[in-house]
Amino acid sequence: MHPITTRSADCKDCYRCLRVCPVKAISVKGGQAKVREESCILCGRCVLECPQQAKLIRSEVYKVIDYLSTGQKVVLSIAPSFPAFFTKVSLRDLLAQIKSLGFSAVEETSVGAYYTAEEYRRLFIKQEQTTISSCCPVVVNLVEIYFSELIPNLAPVASPMIAHALSIKERWGDETKVVFAGPCIGKMEERGREGKVDAVITFAQLEELLKQGKEDKNSRVSLENEFYWETRLFPLSGGSIRTFAGDKLVNTQVETISGVENCWETLSALKKGKLYTNFIELMACEGGCINGPVMDHNRCIIQRKKDLIDYYNKFQGLPKKKFLNLTESSLIRNFKPRSVNEKKASDKVIREILVQIGKFSPEDEKNCGGCGYNTCRDKAQAVFNGQAELEMCVSYMKEKAESLATTIVNSTPNAIIMFDKDLRIKELNPAAKQIFHLYSLEVGEILSDYMDCEPFLQVIKTGKPLKSFSFYYPELDLYTKHNVVPVYGCKEKLYLAIIEDISENERKRQKMELIKEQTLAKTQEVINKQMLVAQEIAGLLGETTAETKAALLQLIKHINQETERE
Repeated sequence: MHPITTRSADCKDCYRCLRVCPVKAISVKGGQAKVREESCILCGRCVLECPQQAKLIRSEVYKVIDYLSTGQKVVLSIAPSFPAFFTKVSLRDLLAQIKSLGFSAVEETSVGAYYTAEEYRRLFIKQEQTTISSCCPVVVNLVEIYFSELIPNLAPVASPMIAHALSIKERWGDETKVVFAGPCIGKMEERGREGKVDAVITFAQLEELLKQGKEDKNSRVSLENEFYWETRLFPLSGGSIRTFAGDKLVNTQVETISGVENCWETLSALKKGKLYTNFIELMACEGGCINGPVMDHNRCIIQRKKDLIDYYNKFQGLPKKKFLNLTESSLIRNFKPRSVNEKKASDKVIREILVQIGKFSPEDEKNCGGCGYNTCRDKAQAVFNGQAELEMCVSYMKEKAESLATTIVNSTPNAIIMFDKDLRIKELNPAAKQIFHLYSLEVGEILSDYMDCEPFLQVIKTGKPLKSFSFYYPELDLYTKHNVVPVYGCKEKLYLAIIEDISENERKRQKMELIKEQTLAKTQEVINKQMLVAQEIAGLLGETTAETKAALLQLIKHINQETERE
């Protein structure tokens, strides 16, 4: 399990962790920033800088409580920077509080630093190339992940934490549980990889654990550390060099560098063969471990440095600590490359991604760093790798968010397309993508590659607006009404097309026209049939009338003749 986790509910689109991460080992998806474990060097800056305290440090306090509750032998190895953290209690009271929890003993990790320093001294005497100190786990991560070519330069020596754990188990027995407390998150991963320490907690976690103790004010605690140890200066920048080399070496033989950015610069120079020195002490935290991510940053680093030096000077003149000899082989440490192989986007792909956030030319690339990346191209590369989102571009999103027109454009059912004189799409709204869905239009593409651009070309050619121009797209069976106008007030010539989908109305009109034509035809047919019927009826009536008339006349004539006879 990775030492740093994210509480999603508190992570709120600020990208601050990404801005401060020296290796950009943060992935943003759905507005949530997560640590990319394979790229993280565990410097702890994201934890220290998160304004919402959404980045959390994994705790192994539960392990410590379990060890203590089962009555096992448990020895606490406390990092030598502790005097700069536990400033509110005396050394004797601190030891009493720790032992009241049930620890069998409390020792300073400076014991382990002695063995590490001795190995550094031995390496320095017979070295054949520039040696890089390997005490700092963050520096080791930096080399293994990002400068794997320099792994042979890392001092193959156990860190003070591991060396101390070996010493404790040598003296107390292999079954003894070793708990390390310090200011460093990287030690948690080192514990898992080296397997010599049973649990790692931070000073802050130890402070919380101490609240559970029942201190006996009358108890007397043996101060096993009342000796003079040069190794107590290990937490300071240059501390390891001062311990194993003293003041005998000139500056060109040894160098001390602190701060991840400075370490990166130094490693880059060494990789390029531009650095010539015998030994380089690299520490990820500016000023050394006294500036670790879990130190009390409410007190300035000068105060913390003074606390440590005062503690060191307190034992000046006392006998030197006698250390148990450890075999050289047990202190050997191996390293392995852990390079992150990410695909490199082509320049064409980078440009396509930049265009989507309104960066059409190098002049549009502000490189403001608001998204967390140093340059717009770095951000585009991260988008390509699925580690960032387009919406992370602060300047682009700000421009869109501040524009009421954007809201209107995105809400209208009409397609709106802005294009330049070359018919390259500069912007389009969701309705345009919906109406012309078969074309899959995107910003940066050429309109003429997908559709007949007669209305657009007419406006570009004449410079005059084209209003209520009906246009049919046969491949989409789409009827439209175009309003195409030049856009004024821009640096380049742009044009705006507002396209209304009138397909439904047009189809209704065509249907009504068809019904009308069919009705007229039917009406004409009925009229023609009625006329024929009328004509036939008229003909029949005419013949009957003539015959009736002839019969009646004959009858009248006959009646008249009968009357005359009488």
